Amino acid sequence: MAHLASFRSGWESENLARFILSKFSFIANPSTISDDIGIDYFCTLFQRKLIENHEYLIPRNSIAIQIKSNTEKFDFSDKVQYLEMLELPFFIGVADKTELKLTIYSGEYIPLLFSAIGLPDNLEIIFVERNLVDLTNYYEPKGNKCILKFPKTVEFTANIDRNDLIQKSNTLIDITTQIQRNLSYKRNGEFIFKLIPPNKADTMIFAGSGSNSYFRNNFFFRL
Repeated sequence: MAHLASFRSGWESENLARFILSKFSFIANPSTISDDIGIDYFCTLFQRKLIENHEYLIPRNSIAIQIKSNTEKFDFSDKVQYLEMLELPFFIGVADKTELKLTIYSGEYIPLLFSAIGLPDNLEIIFVERNLVDLTNYYEPKGNKCILKFPKTVEFTANIDRNDLIQKSNTLIDITTQIQRNLSYKRNGEFIFKLIPPNKADTMIFAGSGSNSYFRNNFFFRL
């Protein structure tokens, strides 16, 4: 029986992404036999450090990433609850097989969205340039559907220069660190989020019914 070409194309995109991801992270594959959890790779980002003429790879943050072959918007409705419970920063990588590059888009607004409106019945994700999204427009409500924007974070090519690789890896690590903090703030019931530039505000605080008990407990904890 003939093999469906679209499956082969998706496999090629994932392998290109894996090769590029391996330049700045340790990679693990979740099992895809029993179900599809919406994540292709779990990656532990690393930094390169030279010690006595030997280069060491120092593990830093871990991320979850899904690989796509284009920047068309897509439906993530059946993974909303999983995404809300995920305690790792979530990214989407778009693999370009023609130019041999991987463009990474950030799910940094996920904890803000779920804190602001709860879990939407239908969730679509779109990709945007970073300078086109901020706190005022990071999501669009449309009836019972919510459109969440993923800003472009960093772009890696297969033959990337070493200095460029280190610089972009550090940028990704810095953003991942901030997203991880925000996820922790939400999980701890603090709802105090640090925003990533070009947002003009530095911090966003969510408060609503019953939030006084959260703030009181957090104050006591720090005291």
